[in-house]
Amino acid sequence: MKRLDGYVAKAYILRFIMAHLVILGLYMSFDIMQRVDMFHDAGAGRTLSQLLVFYLYQLPSNIMDTVPPLLMLSAGLVFVHMNRNGELVTLKACGVSLRRMALPVFIVTLFVIFLLGLAQEMVIPDLYRQRSLIENKIEGRVSGPFLLTDNKYGYQLYVGDYDFQRELMTQPALLRHHPDSGMTGLILEADSATWAGENLLFKRASIQRYNRQGRPEGEAEAWESKEWETSLTVADFVDARGGDELTTRAPAMTLAGLREKMAERTDNPRFRVLFHTRLADKLTPIILLLIGIPMIVAYGESHESRLVGALIAMLVTAVYYLLNFIILSFGHAGELNAALAAWLMPVLGMLAGTFSFFTMRT
Repeated sequence: MKRLDGYVAKAYILRFIMAHLVILGLYMSFDIMQRVDMFHDAGAGRTLSQLLVFYLYQLPSNIMDTVPPLLMLSAGLVFVHMNRNGELVTLKACGVSLRRMALPVFIVTLFVIFLLGLAQEMVIPDLYRQRSLIENKIEGRVSGPFLLTDNKYGYQLYVGDYDFQRELMTQPALLRHHPDSGMTGLILEADSATWAGENLLFKRASIQRYNRQGRPEGEAEAWESKEWETSLTVADFVDARGGDELTTRAPAMTLAGLREKMAERTDNPRFRVLFHTRLADKLTPIILLLIGIPMIVAYGESHESRLVGALIAMLVTAVYYLLNFIILSFGHAGELNAALAAWLMPVLGMLAGTFSFFTMRT
């Protein structure tokens, strides 16, 4: 049985990798075609290098999104191949049920789910920010205004516009208060600013200092260039860009970050829904396997019937995702309890999948 388990697991993993390579190749091809104009505007050589790094950072997110259906597809390809070669019939004649043959598929899937969970917490957040930064550079975005807080050094930074491609800030101003009195302690204004390593470099800057009563201390200092320590990074500008916080920042949040948002935004049920969805989604690959394997194998007698089985499995998958999306929408709108909205379809899917898997002909 160990040899059988190894054979099935190896075939499953290889088809899973091949399916991902095909899907990612198609995605990159279509995406590059949409960005052709950028090559002319920004210079093909520079943009191409940025684009390659962009796809490197995008890869884990794409894998996370496509894993559940591709796992089901890979399992179906394995058993269809075994059925076509007469291996399923031989193993059944030896007393090995289809459910037993599928055991290594579920073990590999559980391992994949575990790896995806680790990636979601430890890898995806930073890669998502880096991907967003490179995307802003590639598209030459200029955004603003920004008001950022440097908690380490105790000041606020206002920037009129930020050019992501040139990493240039226009009309920057820095404001710091006295910690004891709360009065303004310093105001720095400049024509522009760039990054000098991990610090800010202001150009044609003036600095006015104030005492604890908020009165100016002497004349304003004029500097052709002034370097300033900061804990802010380019990623803070990416996070602060306009847009729906749930779509622009939530993908980069860990479960702990989502819990903090749930506590801060008690009026917004969407963060609660997303928190529970992150947990409930771990069941999706198992659900699709439990539903998909019986359907694909049940129609495995001929090429035409195998195609019918695959189409039915894909249709059921589409219906599952559609119903889940609709129910989650009710949760986002606050019309359904957040936990119930996130867990309803996974629980029903597990019940339906378990029934389908354990009642199939083996």
